[in-house]
Amino acid sequence: MDHKHEMQGGLKITHAYYYLPNGRNIHRRFTRGDGDLEKAEKEQQLWGVDPDDGFFVPMTPDQIEKMIEVRREGDILRHKQDETAPSAVTPEWLETQLGDIQLAAALRALLGRVETGTWPQVGRAGGQLLIDETKRASLIRRRELVKEHLESIEKELAELDQPNDDGDETAKMEPDEAGEVPAEEQVDAAAEMLPDEAGEVPEMEAVGEPVPVQ
Repeated sequence: MDHKHEMQGGLKITHAYYYLPNGRNIHRRFTRGDGDLEKAEKEQQLWGVDPDDGFFVPMTPDQIEKMIEVRREGDILRHKQDETAPSAVTPEWLETQLGDIQLAAALRALLGRVETGTWPQVGRAGGQLLIDETKRASLIRRRELVKEHLESIEKELAELDQPNDDGDETAKMEPDEAGEVPAEEQVDAAAEMLPDEAGEVPEMEAVGEPVPVQ
């Protein structure tokens, strides 16, 4: 077969970042910090936008999840257009229909700037205190998710330790302190699953249909 005329393809990936006027990248990226772990940790914390006092609009994890769900639903192309779409987008519509209170606050600030020539305060004051409060709430939520995951693992492990359908305890190979199963237990367990003279696994040990030995 002549492979000289086979079709070849390629994939080009382009990524871009957004920077503030002071050169700060608003995207959170992994950095090695030139091998300095402490420096790398500090650099990874420098991302995003620090709002001015009076313009901090926090969102709870539940609000963020709801907003993402609405956006995903809106990405679906439908044969029939949504008749509830407004003729003009307002801050109130962004809050109630899209669940995006931050975008609504941004639009409210822009409208205020156009109407009065000054930037109206559309968020909360408190600066660093509010930022720490939001970070704390986010960490608590992450801790809850980790606990839920650990509980799910413990439940699965408990189910594996339950007796089988015949009411007999399943043979378990207990690991030693190093986390390894003794070789003699591995051999015994493997021997119990050997096929008989007819080439079939004993019914009491088999899972599903007997498997003949080729």
